[in-house]
Amino acid sequence: MANCATLLALLVSLSLIGRSLGCSASQYTAANGACYACNVTCATCTSSSDSSCLTCPSTRFLNAFNACQCNSGYVEQTTIAAACVALTCSYSCLTCNNTATTCTTCSATNNRVYISGNSTCTCAAKYYDSGVAACASCHYSCTTCSAATSSTCLTCNSAAAYRTTSGTSCVCLGGYYDSGVYVCAACSYKCLTCSTSATNCLTCGGNRGATPSCAASPGYYDDGVSSTCPTCHYSCKNCSDGVSCNVCNATSFRILSSLTPLCACMVRYYDVGVVTCSACDSRCYTCLNSTVCFTCNSTAYRTYDSSSRFCLCMGGYY
Repeated sequence: MANCATLLALLVSLSLIGRSLGCSASQYTAANGACYACNVTCATCTSSSDSSCLTCPSTRFLNAFNACQCNSGYVEQTTIAAACVALTCSYSCLTCNNTATTCTTCSATNNRVYISGNSTCTCAAKYYDSGVAACASCHYSCTTCSAATSSTCLTCNSAAAYRTTSGTSCVCLGGYYDSGVYVCAACSYKCLTCSTSATNCLTCGGNRGATPSCAASPGYYDDGVSSTCPTCHYSCKNCSDGVSCNVCNATSFRILSSLTPLCACMVRYYDVGVVTCSACDSRCYTCLNSTVCFTCNSTAYRTYDSSSRFCLCMGGYY
């Protein structure tokens, strides 16, 4: 570095000597003693080359190759001249260099972000370039767009906003509805699809009744979380959970039990593990199955016979 500094000092000295012999500041002294013009970009120089500058005009700086390069914010004139001209940056750039569209910094307040790969200031997500410095807002449903309407979306965000592309619009995924903001809101668990509110169902989950309420169908119950209603115990017409009947089906010969939360079979019927109770033998009042009575109806003049396990006629009756 010391040698370089010494050489530069020597060159400047030679240039000054040349000037003392009659060369102007923008000239250099050749080996034959004659004065020759420096390259137009140099203020002082050692030869006519544009990479032999010693000092530069005010709109230039001396780079590592001994050339006078335009200062940041300035560019060469169409015809190379001593002075660089101030650069008017593109509306998208906060500052630029070399060309109007070669941005060096961007304005965050104008909703722009710097892309180093091509030195541009593009609009941030959810904004679009309307031809002025500040990027304009997209429609709330779009992630990127070409204009401000809901039908000019370019991309949608399914992971964070629960939206998918439909033509050039971003519509809510199934199970979500548009509440007028970027992120779609979740429908009620009862709905497969909904509109305007979480509970205004358009289509229902499994084992559910009509829209918009999507209540549990008979024989099923709402567990508060599942789209598809679970099945009630087979004995129930309606239930509050899997094993607690609320209503029994008389056409299936069932009534609410006084002993359990289920629907028991009516007298003269027995439970075979399906919805409808089966009829006991005509001689039984209550029974275990079609061949075993539990109790007999004395008002029908029958009495229980333990050996046959049937209800036989009392004496004097047949």
